[in-house]
Amino acid sequence: MNYYIQGNKENADQIKAAFEKLGYDVTGFDMCNDNILFFTYKLQTGGQVLSTTNANLYTAEIIKTHPDYKELELPVQPKFKAKDRIVNKSDKSTIYCIIDLHEERREYIVEIEHKDHHESCPWIAFEDQDDYELAPKPHYGINNFKPYQKVLVRVGNESKWTCDFFSYYHEGFHCIGCDGLAQCIPFKWNEHLLGTTDMCNEMYINW
Repeated sequence: MNYYIQGNKENADQIKAAFEKLGYDVTGFDMCNDNILFFTYKLQTGGQVLSTTNANLYTAEIIKTHPDYKELELPVQPKFKAKDRIVNKSDKSTIYCIIDLHEERREYIVEIEHKDHHESCPWIAFEDQDDYELAPKPHYGINNFKPYQKVLVRVGNESKWTCDFFSYYHEGFHCIGCDGLAQCIPFKWNEHLLGTTDMCNEMYINW
């Protein structure tokens, strides 16, 4: 099977890389106005051989009528990054936190935020990313905490963050190991603060 595609200056590098990955020769190409056409060998149509010297005749119509024509799938570039929180545009009830990007499989490795059930190896394909958008930045108020939720707590700004489990709030944060603390934040996404006196992100400040 021979592959042909018509592109533009913006995706020229993608087209070339895609052809190279397929093992095709990419030395034959020509620019015609804003169009860049890559091909693998001289294309013969109507008894006339169209070579690199008259590649301006390689219109999309000629290429697509060739019996061996097949549209080349270009690599989809990810528009999100690790630690982004995204939601489906049509169903914003579930927030997906991107753990990592798997470039080879062209997918986002995600986990569901505040999930009440286990979902093994959830992922979102790059090809489906246009169905998603960034979730609004959260603000963790007191009502966001659930009993037995893993948290980081401390007395004040000069104290170090320690681990605990949230119990309830009444004139301070009450946890399994201590009562009436002034500051409490989710452990998840704040693991790096454990044992430090660093201030958390402002979206977690609820005191």
